[in-house]
Amino acid sequence: EHLYYLSPKKHIFKRVFDVVKEIIFDSGAKKIAVRDEKQIWLFYLEAENEQPQRVAEEKMLLTSSAQNIKNLFWLNDSHILFQENNKIDVIEIDNRSKPNMSQLATFPNPQIFWDKQIKILFVLSNDTLYACDNVLK
Repeated sequence: EHLYYLSPKKHIFKRVFDVVKEIIFDSGAKKIAVRDEKQIWLFYLEAENEQPQRVAEEKMLLTSSAQNIKNLFWLNDSHILFQENNKIDVIEIDNRSKPNMSQLATFPNPQIFWDKQIKILFVLSNDTLYACDNVLK
């Protein structure tokens, strides 16, 4: 359940997270989103020069929840889709003030999948499959 990072400059393994349930890389493999049961973290593998600027190996708490979090997906390089029990949420990773978070929908016992190639969110709930193609609009 631990996550270690091999520092390319120091050539040593560094423990970055104690508890990890899921890891997803952004499209350029420059940062990862990491979740445990109730939190989503970002870890920057490379420096980010666009606003907000980040340094390599920076670790940032994006959100905490009283509910269980699961099913992380990068919608694009600045937004993450995830599930909080029966809710489907999107959060912006820019935390200069407070990350913007929106609830997209609520379904009973959903199973979600984001197809990044065709940009469609699929939700399976109570034996019914839903598809949403305007998540990024």
